Amino acid sequence: PTACAAQAGLWNAASAAELPYRSGAVLNAGFTEAQPTMLDVENATVRPFSAASPWLIVYVRAITLLAGDETELVLKGADGAILAQARRPPLARWRAQDLQIVGKRKPPAGWPRGVYAAEYRVWRAGKVAVTRRLELHL
Repeated sequence: PTACAAQAGLWNAASAAELPYRSGAVLNAGFTEAQPTMLDVENATVRPFSAASPWLIVYVRAITLLAGDETELVLKGADGAILAQARRPPLARWRAQDLQIVGKRKPPAGWPRGVYAAEYRVWRAGKVAVTRRLELHL
């Protein structure tokens, strides 16, 4: 019983103060040509995007999201116009990990050259708690 009693932490007070717990973090994010699964993301087998890809999909895997968090993912084209977006309703419960994707089918004339951008946000109590921006240069 004494072996499982509370023990002192491994960090000194100054180090512990620099490492506060934060809910929510982005583990993986990127652009792909096909809808990835959580297993694809974990195993790093997501198919890469190229100018010939039939789809432009952005994915984000986040961890430790809290009940009430709302996630938002926006994909913008080379001209800055929104190609796809999704904002989910508040989470009903805590999530150990979450995969969100949005995408757009290749236009008939192909993918215009330029910089594509994706913005991911986790909204908590009306404020942005987690954010990540990605860019794809084509």
